[in-house]
Amino acid sequence: MIGSGSTDGFKVLLVDDDISFLELTEIYIQDEELDITTVSDPREAVKKYMDYDCVVSDYQMPGMDGLEFLRKVKEEDGSDIPFIMFTGKGREEVAIDALNLGADRYLQKGGDPKTQFMELKHAIKDAVYKKLTENELKREKKRLKKYFETARVLMVAVDEEGCIKDLNYKASDILDRDREQLVGGDWFDRYIAKQHKEEAIEVHRDVIQSGEDRSVEIPISTKSGENRVISWRISPLKNEEGEINGTFGSGIDITERKRKEEELKEKTSMLEGMLDGIRDIIGFQLPDHTILRYNQQGFKTLGVSEEKAVGEKCYNLIGRENPCEVCPTSKAIETGEIVHLDKYQPELDMYLSVTANPVIGDDGEIEFIIEHLRDITQRKEYEERIKELSKEYETIFNNVDTSIFLLNVIDGDITVQRWNPYEEELFGKKTSEVEGKTAIEIFGEQGRKLEEKYKKCIEEKKTISYEESIETEKGVLNAVTKLTPIINENEVEMIVGTSLDITERKKKEKELEKTLAMLKTLMEAQEVGILFENQDRDIIYVNEEFCSLFNVPEKEDLVGLDCRDAADQAKEIFKQPDKFIDEVEELVRREEKNKSEELRLKDGRIFLRDYIPIKTGEKENGHLWQYRDITELKKMEKREEFLHRILRHDVQNKNQITTGYLQLMKKQDPPKEILKNLEKAIKSTEEAMNIIEKVKTLRELEIKTETREIKIKKQIKEVISEMEKLAREKDIKINADLNNCKVKGGPLLKQALYNIIENSVKHSRCKEIKIKNEKHKENCEIKIEDDGEGIPEKEIGDIFNQGTSYGENAGSGLGLYLSKKIIKNYGGEIKYNSNQIEGAKFTIKLERT
Repeated sequence: MIGSGSTDGFKVLLVDDDISFLELTEIYIQDEELDITTVSDPREAVKKYMDYDCVVSDYQMPGMDGLEFLRKVKEEDGSDIPFIMFTGKGREEVAIDALNLGADRYLQKGGDPKTQFMELKHAIKDAVYKKLTENELKREKKRLKKYFETARVLMVAVDEEGCIKDLNYKASDILDRDREQLVGGDWFDRYIAKQHKEEAIEVHRDVIQSGEDRSVEIPISTKSGENRVISWRISPLKNEEGEINGTFGSGIDITERKRKEEELKEKTSMLEGMLDGIRDIIGFQLPDHTILRYNQQGFKTLGVSEEKAVGEKCYNLIGRENPCEVCPTSKAIETGEIVHLDKYQPELDMYLSVTANPVIGDDGEIEFIIEHLRDITQRKEYEERIKELSKEYETIFNNVDTSIFLLNVIDGDITVQRWNPYEEELFGKKTSEVEGKTAIEIFGEQGRKLEEKYKKCIEEKKTISYEESIETEKGVLNAVTKLTPIINENEVEMIVGTSLDITERKKKEKELEKTLAMLKTLMEAQEVGILFENQDRDIIYVNEEFCSLFNVPEKEDLVGLDCRDAADQAKEIFKQPDKFIDEVEELVRREEKNKSEELRLKDGRIFLRDYIPIKTGEKENGHLWQYRDITELKKMEKREEFLHRILRHDVQNKNQITTGYLQLMKKQDPPKEILKNLEKAIKSTEEAMNIIEKVKTLRELEIKTETREIKIKKQIKEVISEMEKLAREKDIKINADLNNCKVKGGPLLKQALYNIIENSVKHSRCKEIKIKNEKHKENCEIKIEDDGEGIPEKEIGDIFNQGTSYGENAGSGLGLYLSKKIIKNYGGEIKYNSNQIEGAKFTIKLERT
């Protein structure tokens, strides 16, 4: 991809595979002096660079790195074009190689963008001007004759008396006069802006007397009377004997740049205004907790002025003598990573969600910390209310005079999770007796009819009701049973069942009201906006969350309204109001369930809408609408670091707890069928732990790992030792012929070897695995082969791709993918050879130390 600037300055070719960084660089250094062209592929740049005045190249790029590009330009093509290496690769040897190959400068990325790009801009200009000066000294006459006329900068030669000796077409063009009219005229009197005439004459004399160049900004006056600001480089002009007989000025018209600088000041002011407009607290502080600044919300919340806050310790501002016991900023300084936590700040009587982001300087040290604080006091109050509601739910569940049973749905198996006391009394069995059992195991043959109903609930993913007769120890129970699926990500995870003894319907009406109250309480506790309308389209129920989402003060404002009128009133909050109305009417018309439809609002929020038509048999009873604000969820999906932490810590801990309880249940001598399911569950959790470890490894690959000397024989022996037990269980022999070879690697190299050997043990169905390493002059070659089934030919091309797996024993598809990434990360390579007869063979080459 190639993009070019629009100015008439020096032509600069920027080469970097990171397009976003190219765009940022162009924005910062583009001005009237520099005409920028960006190229993301160095091979494309090889074809283009000769058309430019300067090349700025990254080091680490695919296909051809910066040193190869530099070698091509300087050694193979013999070009003397200024070449600047601008890279984030900070190794000293790279800098030395670049300078030895002829690079003019070596600049490292990082630090304050404005500072680093200003340095780059100056480096470019200095390099170009230096090259111009060198060329001028070598072939002054030729340059003055050819380049003088074709240069895209103004060039004016002035004698000692201030008369124009010569000037190029660019100068005459800007002055809007013919060259013949200009030559011989008084440069300072006629063409320098009047208010700068004395300054220009002083510079002219100083250059002649000192013999040194001067850089200065002096405006010139055009024919129309317009003043154009020119950035001049004034040099001494010498005759053939080397005597100074005037000055030579080359200049760039920076009138537009000056205008843009003023615009930049305005935009900076706007950014400051935006920061002050944020409703959260944004603070900047040094590692010793000294405040650099807050936004206006910060000063307002703390109740202090900017003059009082800046320079103070953050904890002093809230009346403390020492830092807070729980301080995310201190943790961020300690770890060098972003830290997020929720905390109660007693001095402010507020619950705060705090994110501390350390900003690292070029020297690797923390320069300052950005602290983002959000008031979550109200959210915490809601959470406490939910806890209270959960207690109320348990009270209802355990005391209601209605049968309530909870069913787990796992991999197609439907088993009892819990019965309430009423259900236990009704059937004469405790929850501990039926937990984990199916309906058939509990009720025998009549349980088959129950399971059919459960499966129907799962298939339809909606509440179903039916009458049933069940024989109990107390006789036949006639009841009306309702099954409600609990759905997560469009999959039924649990069924909540209630059974009403209709032989005493009147007596149980009160209990039914309690049950309905419980369900209503549950709906009010949901973080989902719920609206029910009847078959006549009249709104009969909304919960508090729905009112909150749609900014409705009271539920009574909606209940009783025609849903079509209510939708018409609410449509203006959506980005596409008419589309919102049309979709509502279409869903009602089709009477088809519609899940997880995203709606975008004008204020930036995102709603997720579910529509469920309510039917009894074929009869329409109404419509259920559910709206959920997923704005934060969308933002959280981008927080990769948070997700990785959850995966590595919380989920892994839960898996360990699950495995522990499953192992305890296994020791309790359960029936064979349950034991079989337990073993499957244990295996599944172990596989999940394995996947988590692989994902962890994948994450670690994103972090730069320093290489060190690795004894490959020791690493392979450790892997074999770890795999020995599993290999014996599968009757597999592992034979290793190893020598002492030291290679360049790191802490993840062992994992790469483990994944490959594990792949053969677990999936190849082999009898023997052979491992051998051989020393070569520059590398160590490791061969791992088995006599198993091999990998089908159609799968071979994809085996190192993420998520690729095959066959009955297919794994997560991460192992070989990770191995290749790790080995490549350490400068090695891995290849695979296979056919269905000879098994699989992996060849790994690693650089020797």
